[in-house]
Amino acid sequence: MSVNQIRVIANKEFKGVTVPEGPHRGGHEFSVIAVANRHNVRGGETQVRDPSTGQVVFRQTLDVNEAILIDDERYIHYATNIEPDQGSIGYRDIWVVEINRWNERAYGPIHERMSSKIAAPEKEMA
Repeated sequence: MSVNQIRVIANKEFKGVTVPEGPHRGGHEFSVIAVANRHNVRGGETQVRDPSTGQVVFRQTLDVNEAILIDDERYIHYATNIEPDQGSIGYRDIWVVEINRWNERAYGPIHERMSSKIAAPEKEMA
């Protein structure tokens, strides 16, 4: 499991691009997208699409304390850009939790380095 905290800011200078890579899969079995905070923004609609048809099967602007669990191997997900609702600045804070079964995935460079140190501590001494 990995957790990422993301803040997207929108103001006169910054376009509030929520997903620079566009509709995508995160490369995990499941993804949880949870909205921690929204301040003075419009947009940020979460969309889940069927990759075989491109059809949007879920679309909703998640509010604070709302989340969605996505089967990342089956669906593609995306969120529309945000813009300030009133005034000069707005932001959207989300948590993305990526979930994999322990026995089926590698867990990235941090995990690999840590497990290597535990398995072969003498290599660190050299």
